[in-house]
Amino acid sequence: MAKENKNLTLFDSIESKEKPSRAFLPSPFISASLPLRDIKGSLFTRKYNGIEMILTGAPKVPYGVYGRLVLSLLTTHAVLDEKDENGNVVINYSKEKEFLDELQAPKSRGKNFREQLEYFSNSTFVYKVKVQKKVQRSLFEDLDNIKDSVEVSYESTGNIAFIKKYERLTLLDGDIEADKKNRNMSVVLNADFVKLCVEHAVPINYTTYSKLSATGKDLYAWFVYRNNSLNYGDVIKIPKEKLVEQFMPVKDAEKNKAQVNSNYQFLKEQIDEIKKYYKGLDVYVLKDGGGIVLRASPPEIFANDKRYVLITAND
Repeated sequence: MAKENKNLTLFDSIESKEKPSRAFLPSPFISASLPLRDIKGSLFTRKYNGIEMILTGAPKVPYGVYGRLVLSLLTTHAVLDEKDENGNVVINYSKEKEFLDELQAPKSRGKNFREQLEYFSNSTFVYKVKVQKKVQRSLFEDLDNIKDSVEVSYESTGNIAFIKKYERLTLLDGDIEADKKNRNMSVVLNADFVKLCVEHAVPINYTTYSKLSATGKDLYAWFVYRNNSLNYGDVIKIPKEKLVEQFMPVKDAEKNKAQVNSNYQFLKEQIDEIKKYYKGLDVYVLKDGGGIVLRASPPEIFANDKRYVLITAND
C-alpha cells in the first residue's frame, strides 16, 4: 500500500450531499490502466517507465468508463472480502440490481456493466516490471571483486486471470419484467489477482472516481496514488510529453506532435474537472505548455477513513 502522509490535515470538504464512498485500486492498474475505449480486438499493451501491461481477452478486453468502475468493484472485494482456502474471493448477488447498487449505477446501464464483467471473466493480464538498482554486495557471496554494491537488473512477469469463474442465471419468460430477469450472479476472483490487489491496494474516493471520464479516472487515481508518496513541501514536475505518454499515448509521438498537443489539451481539461471534486489537490498547469507541477496535497482518503462508506457495504 502507498505510504500515508501523516504530516497533512485530512481533506474533509465534500461539496456533494451524496455520502462519499471508499474503494480500492491496485497500483499496477494506476500506472498502466485499461484501454480508454473499445479497441475492437483481443490484445492491448500499455508501457510506461519500465512497466508493461498486456491484456488479452475474448472477444474483447475490458475498457472505458464502465470497465474501470467494474474493476474498482472487483478489486475492492478482493482487498476486503474473506478469502477461501485457496485464496479466492467469492462474490454473490441474488439479482443484478444488487450488483448495480454497489456500483451506484442506474438499472438502465445494466447491459453496459454486464458486458464489462463478462469481458473480465474471459481476460487475463501480464504485468511486467523491469528495474535497475544498486544492491548490497553481501547478497552475492560469490563476488570477490565488488567492495560495497552491485548494479542489478530485475525483471518480474506473470500471467494472471481476473476471474476464475463467472455464473449468471437469466429468466427467459417473456412476461417477466426486464429488470427482474437477470438473477443469481456469482463471481469467483482468481487467487493471484486477489493477492496482487491486497499487496498493492490504493484507497480512492469512489464518489469522485465515478463522476469522471475514463481519462479523468486514470488521472485522478494517479494523483491520489502519487500524492500518498509525497512528503509535505515536495514538488514534482511532469513534462507534457510524459503526461501524454502515460495517459493518452500517441503512436510515433515525435512525428505526430499536433496529436500530442491535442491530447495534452484534453488532459488539462480533465485536471480542471478533477479539481472540482478533489478540492485539496495542489496541481498547477505550467503556462508555457511544458507540463504540470504537483505539490504535496492533503490526502483525499486514507484506507481506514471513517468518513467514507465502502462501495461494497450493504445497508
